[in-house]
Amino acid sequence: TFNSTGGSAVGSQSIAYNNTSTLPSAPSKTGSTFAGWYSDAGLSSAFVFTTPITADTTLYAKWTSSSYTLTFTSDGNGTLTGATSQSVSYGDSATEVIAVPALSYHFVNWSTGGGVTVGTSAALTVSGVTAPGSYTASFAVDPITGVCGVSNGGVLIAVPPAGLCATGAATSITGSGPWGWSCGGSFGGTTASCVSYLQGKAAIQLPQTGQVTCYDAAGATIACATTGQDGALQMGVAWPATRFTSNADQTMTDNLTGLTWSKDANTAVGTKTWQLALDYIKALNSSNYLGHSDWRLPDIHELRSLVNSNQSNSATWLNGQGFVNTQNNFYWSSSTSAYLASSAWIANMDFGNLGFFSKTGSYFIWPVRGGQSGSSVLPKTGQTSCYDTSGAIVTCSGTGQDGELQSGAALPTPRFSANADQTVADNLTGLVWSKDGNPGIAYKTWQEALDYVKTLNSQKWLGHYDWRLPNREELNSIINLQQANSSTWLNLPDQGFSNVQSSSYWSSSSSSASGNVSAWLLFMDRGVVSGSGKNSSFYVWPVRGGQSGTVGSAAISPATTTFDSTAVGTNSTPTSFTISNPGGGSLTVSGISITGTDSTQFSVVVGGTYPCSSLTPSLAAGASCTVNVIFSPISVGAKSANLHITSNSPITPAMDAALSGTGTAGSQSIGAI
Repeated sequence: TFNSTGGSAVGSQSIAYNNTSTLPSAPSKTGSTFAGWYSDAGLSSAFVFTTPITADTTLYAKWTSSSYTLTFTSDGNGTLTGATSQSVSYGDSATEVIAVPALSYHFVNWSTGGGVTVGTSAALTVSGVTAPGSYTASFAVDPITGVCGVSNGGVLIAVPPAGLCATGAATSITGSGPWGWSCGGSFGGTTASCVSYLQGKAAIQLPQTGQVTCYDAAGATIACATTGQDGALQMGVAWPATRFTSNADQTMTDNLTGLTWSKDANTAVGTKTWQLALDYIKALNSSNYLGHSDWRLPDIHELRSLVNSNQSNSATWLNGQGFVNTQNNFYWSSSTSAYLASSAWIANMDFGNLGFFSKTGSYFIWPVRGGQSGSSVLPKTGQTSCYDTSGAIVTCSGTGQDGELQSGAALPTPRFSANADQTVADNLTGLVWSKDGNPGIAYKTWQEALDYVKTLNSQKWLGHYDWRLPNREELNSIINLQQANSSTWLNLPDQGFSNVQSSSYWSSSSSSASGNVSAWLLFMDRGVVSGSGKNSSFYVWPVRGGQSGTVGSAAISPATTTFDSTAVGTNSTPTSFTISNPGGGSLTVSGISITGTDSTQFSVVVGGTYPCSSLTPSLAAGASCTVNVIFSPISVGAKSANLHITSNSPITPAMDAALSGTGTAGSQSIGAI
């Protein structure tokens, strides 16, 4: 007979003389872990089931008090005092943990991994523990009221001075700080606008490139799944269903950026040199062109925002959107090339490439006006100086150049933040780059570059599964047009990177203008964006995070778990894993399973705080659910396996969480009679 000593009942067995008993299923007992069968009520002699039975025998269940791991974390805007990882016995209480907000932040609440609020006091004591748990302290920035003013471009944690925009009426903004401020309004404009961002958060969300199709090296269309290409991931802010709106005053508003362009893309009826282009814009303002006097020559970020990477000819596409006279040619920007200051940046509305040509050349002009109010805010280029045609620095006032107007969202200070995992976060975009700007060392073809990033993910490089080859917008976002050589600037100690090459880097975006046999690349030294044949070889710089995109992404937490030593024949305490979708679209999980060397000694079931609907759940953007993993050793020694997730995510189609544990002989769960 089996005496479960307070646990669930175990049926008795009738054993023939001198035969052995059969191991029954382990009993269960709330708050306790089964530790084996013993032949004495004092639980000093473990019963060995190979022992022949020669008389009526009673076996007694031994129990140990279950203990559970509680973890406490911060959302990053504060710190914690007290033990942040605690092992607590069943029914007992954890020790107190106190949430301490960072400067200019205040405590909001404690919540579980599923987002359930469990406390609104900064001091948290979890009592009556009956299961593992994770608790996160959330903080929010202290509210302030700000006015666009002399602190243009700065980062403020106090109320800024009021009403000092260079021109126009300052716009008051009430919200949460600290803020970065960027003031707009020039050439007698009657409005001034403030673009703001939270310090420590992404200042902008980059737009998608427009590419939705995938191609092989020969330019043939292929299925996007698992390619890692721009057309598969579509990272960035989705374009509005109606990209442009035609206005009654013969202007067109871009609903993605909020910029307003002249409907006629060739108002000057021909080309002009760079200085004559700037003078032409001044003349438009003097004549109140189309009823407005705040026109400007667009900076290169504003100009390139019109390019559609899914089109073989952006000019033709733009003319189909409602514009007229868009030329299959180059257009001037107001941005000087710091690499060669006698040149200015231009964009080709045919092929879509960005470069710089001599200011004495003659190209087309496309006036723009207004602030940025769309779903994707463009950043400043970084240019703060002004130059004449020869490249000499001049006073900015009245020039109409990029260095004077500095349109767009202010660049954060600091621009980059180094992380402990050998990555660097861009505080402008939220993108996370590898600290090493050349991890692949050698040049690679385009397909080799995509395959290399897949290899990084399979190896969980730097602790992450979601690396990608950056798209054209992401890659171009890292340069600073005030710098003559962005690679040199990025390698400076205060930027946080190393080994960034003064050469070309691949993007994941195909060049539709080339029939997709080329892909877009960035010359990291001078900033030129151009296409090159996919069989050419260039550098690779992986990126992750930042932009949500419109596709789902899978994540597992924790990424590694070691189970407590467990007696052979018994089950460990279940450990909960959270499966989440941090992406911007829905996620379909096709399988949650155990793989690896000792896969038969681990099992996964639906369970935990917020159980998944099944082992093939569907998760909306931002949603999560939990499963439980149990370690059940069948022999002594170290065991290892993986919790394996497969999904339809083009970013993380397959990923693993490492499992390990040790089977012991001292407390075997073996049957009793």
